[in-house]
Amino acid sequence: MNSLRVLTLCLLSGLSAVAQESLSLNECLAYALVNSRELHKLRIAQDSQKLNTMVRRGKFRFGISANSSHGIEAEDTTGSVTLRKELPGSINVSATGAANDYGDSTDTAQMAFQISKVILGGGSIQESMLDIDNSLLDELVKQNQVRRYERELSYRVKRNFYRLIRNKQTLRINQMRLERARKNLEHAVERQRPLDIATARTEVPENEAAVLRAERLIASSLDELKELIGMEMLFALSLDTTFAFAESEFDISDDIIFCYANHEDILNAELQKKKLENELPVRRARRLPKVTLSGTATQDSEDGVNLSGDSEGRVGLALSWELGGVTERLNAERLTNDVRSKQIDILDLKQGKVRSIRDLGRRLEETLQLIRLQEQKITVAELRSELYADRWENGEIDILEYIRSQNDLENSRIALINHQTSYMELVGEYDFTVGR
Repeated sequence: MNSLRVLTLCLLSGLSAVAQESLSLNECLAYALVNSRELHKLRIAQDSQKLNTMVRRGKFRFGISANSSHGIEAEDTTGSVTLRKELPGSINVSATGAANDYGDSTDTAQMAFQISKVILGGGSIQESMLDIDNSLLDELVKQNQVRRYERELSYRVKRNFYRLIRNKQTLRINQMRLERARKNLEHAVERQRPLDIATARTEVPENEAAVLRAERLIASSLDELKELIGMEMLFALSLDTTFAFAESEFDISDDIIFCYANHEDILNAELQKKKLENELPVRRARRLPKVTLSGTATQDSEDGVNLSGDSEGRVGLALSWELGGVTERLNAERLTNDVRSKQIDILDLKQGKVRSIRDLGRRLEETLQLIRLQEQKITVAELRSELYADRWENGEIDILEYIRSQNDLENSRIALINHQTSYMELVGEYDFTVGR
């Protein structure tokens, strides 16, 4: 049922004005995962990386080339076709067929088969697969980036949603406070006490300003939420902000272990280190002279193009080397340093995650204690407000003291809402930091 509502909203989101729909937090989360523009961009980048891997695999696909030429004066025609393929391990295979027509009934043809392999200074399977393996690692990096942003998006939606709850609850209390201030002014006028009248009149505009400010914050937060989840700004959004506070249980030691194994930042740092480690043995091997062993077999035509003539086999060696292999040796040393540096980065990253998780755990415990203390303060403030109400009714105190007791009570209630919603925000931030 929820999926149907989200799908309906997705279809209507492009309209400038639609009937108002009330969304719960879970529905906002589902809508964001479908419509977030930033998430779409990351998914496109992920698809592009998969295509890039397919391009890299192209080096092992069959290739064909053909050419033909015709002499204008000699009226001879030549042509050749070559089929080639590279195999893992720097093995190159090619087959070439050539034919010549000299126009005087003399036709020749040749078939050649060649295979070559780098036997020193490279030529390993790891080297030939390096681009593909690194591209596959980049796919995992993009996948982790998408997953991380999905979690970040969920956390940001929750944070915005809880702030909206806080603003709406604050607005409700401010509206009650404004209504009470107006009633206090009426009572003061009835009693004809100038000091009480002046004090009550001051309270009314102050509470009106507080209501206006809370309404503005709600409207701005709604626009921010629309932008965040990818909703059309002109969409008439209404939220189901029913709030039920709940304590969260967590184990910092277990969560740190989970973070090490699952957090996308750590996984991607390790993948980047893996890419460097993949290239390092390749660079080290290239310090040696590059020696290529090749074998060629040819078959010539004897009469026309029947390939019944002489055959020949040939074995060859090719060598190339930058004397001393200085460049590749320096590249290997640079990569070694990069691997060491990346390892330090990973350790620093893990340390930072541990510090953040522990700090958030302490803040959760502190906020939970503040909530319990605030609940006690509200109980005391309610009793105090009742006592001051009786004393004011009996004419024992001025209205100023009574208003202060009422404000203390309402401020205590607002503080409790702030603590509760802050706690829920911290739970979301804690889960995001852990990697859940």
